[in-house]
Amino acid sequence: MRYIIALLACGEGVGGGVLVPHSTENRYILASTAFGWVYVMNHLKLGTIGVVYSVSTVLLLAVVGVAFFESERLIDISKN
Repeated sequence: MRYIIALLACGEGVGGGVLVPHSTENRYILASTAFGWVYVMNHLKLGTIGVVYSVSTVLLLAVVGVAFFESERLIDISKN
């Protein structure tokens, strides 16, 4: 297991350095999400965070399905 993690971290092999942020922008994105989670965990209850996270995940997956995979809506809201 250590060998696989070392390969992913150093950039050799199939992974190509997956665990290493390659640019400054990636580091800023990672830091902002970490600070965001610390803020959220200090100010909201864990149950509330779970509900918000699950609902937003479902909605964003639906948006990705419609935008990138051209899936159709399951419910027709435009009744003529």
